[in-house]
Amino acid sequence: MLDLTSTDMIKGMYVPLEYWDALLKSSNIIGEKGGRRITYENVERYFNNTLFIQLVQSGWVGSNLAGTDVLTQLIRAALENDSVLLATLLPDEPP
Repeated sequence: MLDLTSTDMIKGMYVPLEYWDALLKSSNIIGEKGGRRITYENVERYFNNTLFIQLVQSGWVGSNLAGTDVLTQLIRAALENDSVLLATLLPDEPP
């Protein structure tokens, strides 16, 4: 079970926001039933925990003010509700 109070890094992959946006538009992540699925097999580039920490500590990656506000809201929601649903709407999709 995920401990939301832990300061440990979450296991998995980290991708820059621009790359995430590109992935969402890519046919590489479309699954058998038409849904989008991000896996180690279909995402060619990602950071692991060690590299991500090194990049943040060196000041090579981070979030801008708008991104920080969004992340702050997501973290608060996770701590208050024990869960967060994160979704995105691509610009070419109707609202």
